[in-house]
Amino acid sequence: MEALAELNERMPDLETLFDVSMPDAADRDLMMEHAREMLLVHNLKAQQTVVQITKERAVLQDHARALELQVSRDGLTGVFNRAHMDTELAGTFEKSVQSGKPVSVLFVDLDHFNNINDTWGHDVGDQVLIAVARRFAEALRPNQVVGRYGGEEFVVLLPETGKNLANGLGEALGSKPVAKAGGKDISVSFSGGLATHGDGHAFAEWTELVHAADRVMYAAKTGGRAQTVAYC
Repeated sequence: MEALAELNERMPDLETLFDVSMPDAADRDLMMEHAREMLLVHNLKAQQTVVQITKERAVLQDHARALELQVSRDGLTGVFNRAHMDTELAGTFEKSVQSGKPVSVLFVDLDHFNNINDTWGHDVGDQVLIAVARRFAEALRPNQVVGRYGGEEFVVLLPETGKNLANGLGEALGSKPVAKAGGKDISVSFSGGLATHGDGHAFAEWTELVHAADRVMYAAKTGGRAQTVAYC
């Protein structure tokens, strides 16, 4: 626009210099007006393009977040899956090592779960798993994480938490039935194994922490079930 304006001002000089007839002032003003209109249309189209690109980018970001969430979640229960839990465990353990604050892992196995499947069918068993996962998730604090580790096994990650913590989870699960089948309420208990890094005990790797919780979980099962055993 600046170049056109300058050219418009120099039209008389150009006529004299080259001995030619240039458009008169009215035509030049009309050309300038058309140029301004074209510039305005161009700017409007550019703004619309930017808006459209911004919207499309937001949609793509939403899709990416949804896909990421889908990949990290257990398809049945909606809590985190084992792959994501392993990532969470590794990262939280490293933070615990650096900060010196404890981190605990609760390994959970539902008691007599196969009896539920055998008696009521796998659909009811799935309902139980979904309800248990929801109960655990509702009982945890915002910085605590629960995931399904496989079958009827769950892992609860408890950052900055020492040994005295599992009773609340047991109460949340056993306070009322988790499903109903054949007109009967179905309740379920769990055997838990608790291991803590820090708070008087140290593990070299996060995998050792999880394996310790897994081992004492089996001790809870062989010792009568419906209890939580802490790793010593």
